Amino acid sequence: MDKIMELFDLGYNYQQIAKKLHIKSLQSLRHSVEKEVRKRVERSIEAHGEMQVKEQQRKKLMHLEELKRREEERVKRENTKKSTEPHLTGMMNIYCDDTTLELFKKICDNLGFIYRFED
Repeated sequence: MDKIMELFDLGYNYQQIAKKLHIKSLQSLRHSVEKEVRKRVERSIEAHGEMQVKEQQRKKLMHLEELKRREEERVKRENTKKSTEPHLTGMMNIYCDDTTLELFKKICDNLGFIYRFED
């Protein structure tokens, strides 16, 4: 069968293959070749399907890796942001510059509020 298919692939017709290989039944030869061609097509379709599945898996894996990379970058940005912010003290999350702090101290002194710098 390998020799028959090799000749068929080279472009020989059924009569030429039968004459070259001394096959008497042209109809049997034709049926055998057609059966082998159908098998090849089926194998090709299966291989193509497997390749598509593998390609989809590869794309899915690349997408997951991209999501993981983005999440790592987001965490890194958040950590960098946290490390550059001033430390929180007291009960309220208040940030202020020196001018605002001095104004706060004067207001507290004038109104009689007791405060400590650490608070």
